Amino acid sequence: MSVPPGLEAKETTIMSNQGIKKTPIDFKAVYYLKLGKSGIWEESSIRENKLRIGWSGIDLDDINQGNWDRVRESVIREYATKGAGTRDFNALKTIVDSTPDDIWITFHADRMWWCRVGKPVVFEDQTSKYRELESPWCDRDRDGKTLRINDIPGQISKTRGFRATVSRVKEAEAIRRLLNNQPSHAYEVISSAEAELVKVVIDGIRHLHWRDFEILVDLIFRNAGWQRVTKVGGELKFIDMELMEPIIKERYQVQVKSSASLQDFRRYADQFNPSLFRRLFFIVHTPTDDLERYVPESETGVELVFPERLAQMVVDFGLVDWVLKKIK
Repeated sequence: MSVPPGLEAKETTIMSNQGIKKTPIDFKAVYYLKLGKSGIWEESSIRENKLRIGWSGIDLDDINQGNWDRVRESVIREYATKGAGTRDFNALKTIVDSTPDDIWITFHADRMWWCRVGKPVVFEDQTSKYRELESPWCDRDRDGKTLRINDIPGQISKTRGFRATVSRVKEAEAIRRLLNNQPSHAYEVISSAEAELVKVVIDGIRHLHWRDFEILVDLIFRNAGWQRVTKVGGELKFIDMELMEPIIKERYQVQVKSSASLQDFRRYADQFNPSLFRRLFFIVHTPTDDLERYVPESETGVELVFPERLAQMVVDFGLVDWVLKKIK
């Protein structure tokens, strides 16, 4: 298993009896950094693996030699109030004092990026002052999953709204879980409850009258935004309904069975015409053993939907109450 860029230096892998196990990503503190005004340095910082900072008017030697009284005076002179100057000086010192034990995060191209700084020296090029990194900017977690803004917890993504150049992130534990791809306790509890709900919904579906089962399948597709273009259980010989996906107008067929064998499935599959329809969904809540073991070839355009997947859709589309009313 490959290690995501940015993990090689600080996070290594070790062998266990179960295979490859990654060392958890750990740190002492998390800081957010705005990479230049309006993000002007985001692209170059990430491309060149630098932690770019401002303070162009501050002498580089004073920073690297730790002449902090002189640096403080220089920073404060640039501000109308002493308080604003002090905050800016503290931000600079936080960057300079940071070690590889810290994590730095920023946001760019709809993703969260993170890194660790390297040797305790500030450099300067034609663009800005900067610190070199111990490991490259990385937009993935320990397992290689991209840290897309829309997929990460809101308590973390809100950080990009910080107005300060540097901010210590209070949600360090949330960042730790995110980088290590570890769910929160609340997530685990809810996921477990949902999994149990899906199991009992399967039993509930099997208690439906066959007519109600057909209506349930119709409701699932309609709640997903698809349009039915025939009556449920109409006069068409080999299908129970035809559906149309409303955006690209492709048509689908659906056959609903309370119980079915592999022979039943093949009889319907043989009637499917892929030149007229995108796919045939063969939906059954009680398949025989031979059908349950069967895996249809994907290129045939015929797809089996068994009770576990069906029950998950019932939960996802808010149809649990409907099922309850029908089996009470």
